[in-house]
Amino acid sequence: MKKDILTTVGVKFALNVDGAGLSSFKSGGRLSLVFYPETEKQVVSLVGVLRNTHIGFRILGGGTNTLIPDGGYDGIAVCLKYFKGIRLADADETGENHRLNIEKVKENVENAEKTPIENRKFDAGILRENVEESTESVEKNAGISRESVEKNGETLRKNTVISRKNIAKSTEKDGKSIETLRKNAGISRENEKFNAERAKKYGFIAADAGVSLPKLSAFALENSLSGLEFLGGIPGTVGGGVYMNAGAYGGEIGRVLEFCDVLEVGSGRVIRLKNGESEFSYRSSVFQRRVGEYVVLRAYFALECGDAAKIKDKMNEFKKRRAESQPKEPGLGSVFKRIDGVIPAILIDKAGLKGYNIGGAAVSDKHAGFIINSRGASSSDFIALKERIKAVVYEKYGIKLVEEIEILE
Repeated sequence: MKKDILTTVGVKFALNVDGAGLSSFKSGGRLSLVFYPETEKQVVSLVGVLRNTHIGFRILGGGTNTLIPDGGYDGIAVCLKYFKGIRLADADETGENHRLNIEKVKENVENAEKTPIENRKFDAGILRENVEESTESVEKNAGISRESVEKNGETLRKNTVISRKNIAKSTEKDGKSIETLRKNAGISRENEKFNAERAKKYGFIAADAGVSLPKLSAFALENSLSGLEFLGGIPGTVGGGVYMNAGAYGGEIGRVLEFCDVLEVGSGRVIRLKNGESEFSYRSSVFQRRVGEYVVLRAYFALECGDAAKIKDKMNEFKKRRAESQPKEPGLGSVFKRIDGVIPAILIDKAGLKGYNIGGAAVSDKHAGFIINSRGASSSDFIALKERIKAVVYEKYGIKLVEEIEILE
């Protein structure tokens, strides 16, 4: 079945891929098949083929938050790290559509204003024809009784009244439709005005799923846009960042994301979800809670126009703090989520686990929230250490730690 897929999709792929090269922990077995789409069209096409052949798959980004098991992965992986377009966007990336919609509304209004008149002429024409035909019929059938003629005449008069009433109702209805269309045109113009005002205060960036978070932050700096400074030192990609609502130093993806384009796996449709529809919460989103239902394709960020020098200073400050507090050895970042505001690293440190190791995996001496690959660790070492930390913290403090990292299974 997999061989059939390779011949039907025009997407780059690799067989028997070393998992250590796909995870920032530098461990893991081999992946049987990995696809590397580079465009939205390729992602949509590939997922469509996989869906129609009922073959499961997993999405990978930069692998900075993903552990590959020692036994590898026998399914299909779709790695989006080469799908990495980035650009400045319109106020809501639908500016042109707004203009087209306004023109369409105007056209509809004009047509609606013309249509009732044409309909009235048409209806009146039919009415006259009916009357003439009926009169002619009466004259031809002179043998018909005067009483029948009078009845036919009365029927015609009634029909005439009904037709006039119908025309009046139609005209009234059309008038309301015209008014609705005019209101919609006004709303569209107000939206366009609002977007124009917004564009003076904000800048907008559209970034594909494979764009690295540091690259996104640097691009914002290049365009004097503020709001993504916190991403400067976070490894990972836009897709993964949206998926887990990545954040640091008080900033989160969910606070600056305007909307995102996602692929509905079940239907094959590309849809646009607004910020609220993404259901962001601390290190979570609807994409994480409903894994496998969506593929994040692109994110749009609304950022305040700012001073490049101040933005750069803030980025440098965050990078310095990160360098001083976090390890440089291979790892997957913070392993556990905060629980009701409680920082896991503090609990792990108080439990005396800094420096504790299993095999080549160790709790960082620099930051207890990190598990590092200190000397050729396996993924099994990481998992065993992770479980040991959870057990000790629960035993000492009664708190169940929850993982922030993902395991490819």
